Amino acid sequence: MFKGFGFILKCDHDFELYQSHCASPVSFSAQYGVHGDGNICRIDNIEHFFTNIRNECEGLGVHFMMSDGGFSVEGNENLQEILSKQLYVCQCLMALEIVRPNGHFVTKLFDLFTLFSVGLIFLMCKCFDKISILKPNASRPANSERYLLCYGLKNNPHTDTIRTYLASIATKLWDLREARKSSTININEIVPLSIIKSDDDFCEFLTESNNKIGRNQIIGLEKLGVFGRNARLVDPRQDDLRTESLRYWRIPDVPKLPLPKCTPDDLLKLAVNSFEFMNASTTIIDDVEELNRLANTGDWLYALSGCTQKTNICNFYVDVGDSRVYRWQCSKWVRIKKLLLIRGTLLYREMINEKVLKKVDDEVKEVTKRSLHVIDALRMGDTSLADLSLRESGFNLILTDTQQTTQSSIKKSDKKLNIGEIEYKPFSWEELKRELLEAENEPINKPVWKPDEEDSDEMEDEIVNSEDKVITTVKTNNSINLSKNEDTLKIPVIITPDPEDIKINNINYRILYQLGKGSSCIVYNCLNVKSNTERAIKLVNLNNGNATTGFNEIKLLKKLQNCDRIIKMYDYEYVTSENKLMILLEKGGSDLGKTLKDLKSSNKRLPLHTIMFYSMEMLYAVQQIHINGIVHADLKPANFLHVVHGLKLIDFGIASRIQDNETCVARSYAVGTINYISPEALIDESSKNVESPSYGTPKFKITYKSDVWSLGCIFYELMYGKTPFDHIREVKSKLNTIMNPNHKIEYPVCEGIPKKYLVRISNCLQYKVKNRLSISDLIKQYEELYY
Repeated sequence: MFKGFGFILKCDHDFELYQSHCASPVSFSAQYGVHGDGNICRIDNIEHFFTNIRNECEGLGVHFMMSDGGFSVEGNENLQEILSKQLYVCQCLMALEIVRPNGHFVTKLFDLFTLFSVGLIFLMCKCFDKISILKPNASRPANSERYLLCYGLKNNPHTDTIRTYLASIATKLWDLREARKSSTININEIVPLSIIKSDDDFCEFLTESNNKIGRNQIIGLEKLGVFGRNARLVDPRQDDLRTESLRYWRIPDVPKLPLPKCTPDDLLKLAVNSFEFMNASTTIIDDVEELNRLANTGDWLYALSGCTQKTNICNFYVDVGDSRVYRWQCSKWVRIKKLLLIRGTLLYREMINEKVLKKVDDEVKEVTKRSLHVIDALRMGDTSLADLSLRESGFNLILTDTQQTTQSSIKKSDKKLNIGEIEYKPFSWEELKRELLEAENEPINKPVWKPDEEDSDEMEDEIVNSEDKVITTVKTNNSINLSKNEDTLKIPVIITPDPEDIKINNINYRILYQLGKGSSCIVYNCLNVKSNTERAIKLVNLNNGNATTGFNEIKLLKKLQNCDRIIKMYDYEYVTSENKLMILLEKGGSDLGKTLKDLKSSNKRLPLHTIMFYSMEMLYAVQQIHINGIVHADLKPANFLHVVHGLKLIDFGIASRIQDNETCVARSYAVGTINYISPEALIDESSKNVESPSYGTPKFKITYKSDVWSLGCIFYELMYGKTPFDHIREVKSKLNTIMNPNHKIEYPVCEGIPKKYLVRISNCLQYKVKNRLSISDLIKQYEELYY
């Protein structure tokens, strides 16, 4: 999931979010500053904007900022640089305020000749790891437009000093705005020329940039003159240049298509196989005595719901796009007209009233706010949560929904449901019973919500029947919502996470839920309590003789820290007293193995373009470890983790480092996953030579091309939904077949699949190691198919 923020002048050229087909407009927040005018040159507007962004970005800021501000300079084109100085400095100040450390910034500029502009570029150079100045080919060649690209914001005192300095300049320029109309007072220089000249590299860089763009501008002007004098001239190279550019940047040459229309049932079919559960009746726990009858209470986690059977306000909500949100009610989908979700989202929620404090003029008053509380989710946007436990999907939902959906300020009409923030409070068993006992003795005096008269036409499906005489009480802490009817307490039981803290090198992490479990380790999703960032913690039990694999993984991940397709390790700690190793890792989504398992269970097959994408992602990841002299030795779909932009390789417990002067590594045991293990990893080389001094000592050779074999098995599975040896059920027979040099792997022809792709798979699954292609050769072949 992602989110965006925008800042624009309040005018006729506002954001047209509902014209966007790239992403849901709900994930974008358009803002206009404390003055509501969207003027970036007002320093308090900048402060208001970065305060809002940091509140919604865990206090860190955005990963990337782009600014493309401008205004008409008709009649003063040669003064555009001077007239734009205030805009330049305010856009750069905004970047220093809202971009997180190591984030990036792109902004549009024009001529860069004055001391003011050069000084500003000089300061930005000091704040970022590197900068570039680029005039794209798509930019009009005859004008002076260009773009400043800043990579990697530095997080140091120098950046803070420059940020404060630019803020003072922006404030002064705003104060001088009236004076400039009637006097010559201005700011012409912000960094002394002597300091700039002392940096030879910067001066050479900026001079060369201006000269290069100037030369190209001359060529553009001359070309415009030629075409202007002869209207019949045509440049036939444009289509060829477009094709070559797309190929160079590896962008598929396909037309942009609108998002397909879908119905709530279409989305439901993507998430589940059967709809029967939607009509299931709610199990009601009427009192504490019945609640105590739950067996194995320690296996449950609980939360309290504010809905009842009478009010029927707890149900499924789905967004199918184009601001169309539906609710499942009385065995049919009912349109909800004043609610915004992300397209593709399918949630189980309850709609309640909450009492909140709101400042009205100079007084703080208690007001009623309608809120949707999320209980569970099947989909969040394009992300499926159907197969996750409530523990997993619940926390994932809170991280996405409260930061994306409820915080967005999209306004299609004046009548919009103002959704409150979503609370997700867990209860332990004893806390739950205590809350229930207290609630039974609490006075009941708050009426149930009814829609205002002006809302009745658009929210008729939410009206509560007044004959039910249901009375609701809402605690001010917004953590428990109870309903009573004729003194009967009715509370649906809902599972929620039960938090637990763990420390790694004195930093607190809150365990949220289990991500996976192996024979020697458990992996949890966790939250850094201080920075509020998600991580994964791998707990390795060394009592089972797993010290070698645990410390081996740490050693190899240290070496691979700069590889962007390998899971990142942040920290680790060995607890001597417990003989336990804790490894703090980057958290991704589900693994590729789960994706393939889900497809197999639903009798579905991946489309070719998805197969090619996954194949390329895996090849690039394995290439990175081979370049670093590492063979993974256990490649399988479960060891490729979904991340935002593709796949990352994980689990280096049995991986090995191959020495620079060697081509393989010898092991005293065969290890790997049976459906993906290579033949040579199963063959004991020591038994081949009776006269060898090492005869009788097991020796299994692993090479880089052992990984190639494993990849071939995965590619085969992507294509056919099963591995090459999946049809052999008996383990011993399967191992013998893998080691059999005469066994022929079958490659049935698939409709719509080029034979070249099947050949690429067979190039990986060659019994003889020397006949297999290397990773580099495979990448070349797959790139030819993919691009």
